[in-house]
Amino acid sequence: NFFDPNFNQVDWPAMREKYQPLADRSQSPGEEAAVINQMLRELQVSHTQFFTPQEPAYYQLLGIFLPRNDRLQEKVKQILPSGQPTYTGIGIFTLQHQGQTFISAILDGSPGAKAGLLVGDRIFKCRW
Repeated sequence: NFFDPNFNQVDWPAMREKYQPLADRSQSPGEEAAVINQMLRELQVSHTQFFTPQEPAYYQLLGIFLPRNDRLQEKVKQILPSGQPTYTGIGIFTLQHQGQTFISAILDGSPGAKAGLLVGDRIFKCRW
């Protein structure tokens, strides 16, 4: 959580002026998010980022805050039929390290968790 009424001494109207043309030229939500995140980095604080619905972190954060916020639950029901974020796949996130693939996160209750996969497990092969 970050709040500073002085925007960490950054001239926020000037930042908007600087980044608005870049945002206007963006061709996709992903490009626009990249511009917004570039602008947020001007604050020079950690844990401040803009996520789009195309990123797993968007739904992870939604899942964290959804049970605690009735107003958010009502808004989510308008865009997600079940009122809850859902995921496709086996519920794991991976990262690459030195040419190898490792599990970096597992969603609770997911098929991956039920199969006994653990964070840190190396993925050798995947059949689709």
